[in-house]
Amino acid sequence: MSLHTYKCPSCGAPLKWEPSAGRIACDYCNGSFSVEEVENFNQELQAKEEAAIAAETGPDKASLGESDQQALGQDQLKTYVCNSCGAELVTDASTSATFCYYCHSPLLLVDRLSGKFKPDRVIPFQISKEKAQETFRAWASQKKYAPRGFSSESQLEKMTGVYLPVWLARVKNSLDFQGQGRVTKRLDSQRESIETYDISRQGDLALDNLLQTAFSSGDKIKPEAFESIANFRWEDSVPFSPAYLSGYYAELWSVSPEEAGQDATQRSKDLAHNELMAALHAQYDSFNLARDAVAAKLDHLDYVLAPAWALTFKFGQDTYLYVMNGQTGQIYGEVPLDKVRAWRSGGLIAAIILILLLLGGYFIW
Repeated sequence: MSLHTYKCPSCGAPLKWEPSAGRIACDYCNGSFSVEEVENFNQELQAKEEAAIAAETGPDKASLGESDQQALGQDQLKTYVCNSCGAELVTDASTSATFCYYCHSPLLLVDRLSGKFKPDRVIPFQISKEKAQETFRAWASQKKYAPRGFSSESQLEKMTGVYLPVWLARVKNSLDFQGQGRVTKRLDSQRESIETYDISRQGDLALDNLLQTAFSSGDKIKPEAFESIANFRWEDSVPFSPAYLSGYYAELWSVSPEEAGQDATQRSKDLAHNELMAALHAQYDSFNLARDAVAAKLDHLDYVLAPAWALTFKFGQDTYLYVMNGQTGQIYGEVPLDKVRAWRSGGLIAAIILILLLLGGYFIW
């Protein structure tokens, strides 16, 4: 299967996306390049490599076969060979960008970034690992009874930058509400009048950027954790290039576009209905609807990769998750409670209070 590492145009070393600079960086020669420069250089390099392979093995072996493409959706492990050091790399079927375990080169599994698995857009990381670690330290320092080692350096080194898959939907809604509304007006302390109005609301309402997580509860990060940090600025997304993934992990969708489209359509229908009902409640004291109809149609669905910093902490039999939005810095965190530390602290406080009470009693007597 096809494996690719983006190479530095200056020295040929592996590259990675650098959030602070907004460019592709090389740690070896300190080179800095635009995505377009890296894409052009590596496309030429890949073309030469494929031509050399085709000359040796025949053109059929130079590219991924159709059967391999169809196998991408299957839930099984895949084996690759690192083209930097030759080590074998085993990944699960949901991974599209990772690292070599031995030489630590960032690797792109390009056969998983094509066809129906090719993203439309991506939000590049804008928060560096150093900034993410600093934010975690500040957050963890406020957790009084967290276990020792919760924010240690060895723990922080496990923080991982990962692109998570989402679907962004645009849905068009057609509204048709008919009925009567009533407004009660008090004339004086004993009298009131009721005025009746015809309700007629027809029109179209389009909802953009309806977020549908493209991974399920069985995946590495819980969808509800991701949704709690999903205040992304979607307008800052850019056309997808694998170069943005260099140096990070990336996941494939496991929720199909058909499922996401159906969910987005129903959610848009509910949102449009609730919005109009709220407007009627604000305008009338009461109302009866003879017709209450919302028709929703999916207009567009984009496959987008969104950046997040993730860290897990094992304590006892449970695993706790910390996730940070890699663009805006919003965080979600689960904190394990070290009961021994809590009990010791509580006991110490109780002992101090007891001593103060005894001393107070002594001086009173």
